[in-house]
Amino acid sequence: MKLIKNCKKDYFEKEKINLKQNGITLVALVVTIIVLLILAGISLSLVVGNNGVVKKAQQAIEETEFARKKEEEEFKRAEATMMTPWNGSIAESFAGGIGTQSDPYIVNNGEQLAYLAQQVNSGTSYEGQYIEITQSINLGNIKWTPIGVGSQGDRDETVWNMPDESNFRGILNGNNNVITGINIEEPNMHGVGLIGVLSEEGVVENIYMDQGKILGRSCVGGIVGASTGTVRNCINYAEVIAEDNDSNDSGQFAGGIIGWMYAGLVEDCTNTASVITKDDLFKVSRGKICGRNCWFYGTISG
Repeated sequence: MKLIKNCKKDYFEKEKINLKQNGITLVALVVTIIVLLILAGISLSLVVGNNGVVKKAQQAIEETEFARKKEEEEFKRAEATMMTPWNGSIAESFAGGIGTQSDPYIVNNGEQLAYLAQQVNSGTSYEGQYIEITQSINLGNIKWTPIGVGSQGDRDETVWNMPDESNFRGILNGNNNVITGINIEEPNMHGVGLIGVLSEEGVVENIYMDQGKILGRSCVGGIVGASTGTVRNCINYAEVIAEDNDSNDSGQFAGGIIGWMYAGLVEDCTNTASVITKDDLFKVSRGKICGRNCWFYGTISG
């Protein structure tokens, strides 16, 4: 089994190199053609005009880059499924680092990610500290507790403050690694996601959330449940559900990236998974992503 995994990883690495080399070859070819056209006496407008060779070449390069990124994304998703699944245990520390920008805390498996959740939910916010995920993680569909838990039970719909003592305030960089197999079922919790509650000082970036299910009572997101912080360059494939239990404060505010966003920033994010909320008002106003320069390919139902 280990030999098969190594062979697959070698194949993925070779394919990545081929994709990069193909991109470089295309650029060199385009430059050569442009020079030849100019030397042949072709008018400058035909070369650099709106419908000229340069414009079309630029479009071709952009399409190639987009295809390369999609291929790389698929490789990473496949790689994540090959990782040893998390067994539900919690590490006693990170893999290394001291939490600075130059020497961040290192997370490279489910046990260490669960350690981060345990620490945050016990009151360690990691404000101003840096944490990096260094390889893809398979959470094995074992029940996951959000990093930074929200409130429980009935609450006033006009009051959206989340408990300060368990908010995540650090800088979490996924390094474009994939987290697959997440399983959150918290039908009585407000503020549910990989990160449950993100404060304004907090940053979550470069995380690909693959297959799984994220279910909460309200403020449910594929990456962050409730946020006043910054979320950038994240992708979500996990199903998001705001569970309707017939109470006034349930089944509301579900989003592919963030469930409820009072303030902060979301940019360069993509959601492809379904988002399920209680009613039309909330699925339209909060249902897709909450952000800018973002893309939504999933479905919304209520």
